[in-house]
Amino acid sequence: IGGHRWEVQVTDSISTPGILELEIQEYYDNSIEELPEIKRANGEIPLNVISGQTVVKQDMVIGYAINDLAYDPKIEWKIRNNPRVKIEEVLEDGRICKVKIYPGAVKDFDVVYGDQYLTVTIDWAKPKIQGPQTVYPYDTHTYWIKGEDRKVKFMLDSELAKIVDNDNSSCVVEITSGKRGLFTLQCELEDGSIVELPVEIKSL
Repeated sequence: IGGHRWEVQVTDSISTPGILELEIQEYYDNSIEELPEIKRANGEIPLNVISGQTVVKQDMVIGYAINDLAYDPKIEWKIRNNPRVKIEEVLEDGRICKVKIYPGAVKDFDVVYGDQYLTVTIDWAKPKIQGPQTVYPYDTHTYWIKGEDRKVKFMLDSELAKIVDNDNSSCVVEITSGKRGLFTLQCELEDGSIVELPVEIKSL
């Protein structure tokens, strides 16, 4: 095309029936010719040299790769702007990284490679407290938040029940009242927000 050779990068025969769509880049007639420097478009927006999903969910591992034009064995992958997201593993001599999105991660984050980055959005729904909402006098029940590696805090301010044991993802509640009543169990999530579960004490 235009007197130059081109290299096929991506093909798509699904989006438009009967038409094969191609994404190509210049192959360079002279293999010794210096490749162009990768720069930010308009001085602000980085070129799309990091490939991978831009919308992810909590509690998953996802891979990201750097384009060969930007690859440098001296550069390390980094995560920016979210402490609940970490680099779990680096593969292929630094060309690929595996990123762990932990439960409770709710903000966007950047996958960073040198001066290039890809902003990723976490698609999440606020978790609910798991456990019975109907209990009886002097019962003992366990309540929890789903997901591994949680770091939440349960709270209860009531004369009808008390927390007798807890860890980073669950708590044990003892009903101390012999009468009917209502109380609310609260849980502070990793981002500081609060979820609540109303619990009714029924008579025996």
